[in-house]
Amino acid sequence: GPRYPAQSVFPEVQNGNSPPTIALDPRYPVSLKLRLSSLSPLWSGEIPLRCASTSRFTKQWEVKLPLKDRGQFRSVWCHVVWETVDNIHQMVVVISPLYSIKSMLPCKANVLVETPTLSSSQIIPISGRGAVQHLDTPGLSDETHNLTFQLDGKVPASSPPVSLHYHIMDGS
Repeated sequence: GPRYPAQSVFPEVQNGNSPPTIALDPRYPVSLKLRLSSLSPLWSGEIPLRCASTSRFTKQWEVKLPLKDRGQFRSVWCHVVWETVDNIHQMVVVISPLYSIKSMLPCKANVLVETPTLSSSQIIPISGRGAVQHLDTPGLSDETHNLTFQLDGKVPASSPPVSLHYHIMDGS
């Protein structure tokens, strides 16, 4: 089908900025690519943004964001919602981490995230006091992670570890 001219360039959305609104011609296929610009110059694969439905429609993709180290990546969810209102096609794209964590503790804590299938282990500080933050986990959504919690090194780490995997969250 027809494609936008090669010289068409759409803006990059920097972290923490308001996303732009872009008018797209529905006759042309459009896709989106993502990257973690602070961690890598590499882009994800293409995420198609065209919708054939004329009613409200939502689709989500698990997107692998490449890191500098060859073969390494982080996964995020890309949710695309299409809706037609008064014959005008609208689309919203939402990027979210696989996992977020919220601690209601009155102090900081550390989470040891172990991913046995990837031989990965990392300590992530969490803020406490109701702060919500991204929980950086390696691999795809089908990985199982074992979480152990420790309060600022003042008490022994929690035991046994808490298992975390995406399908625990979606009920399947």
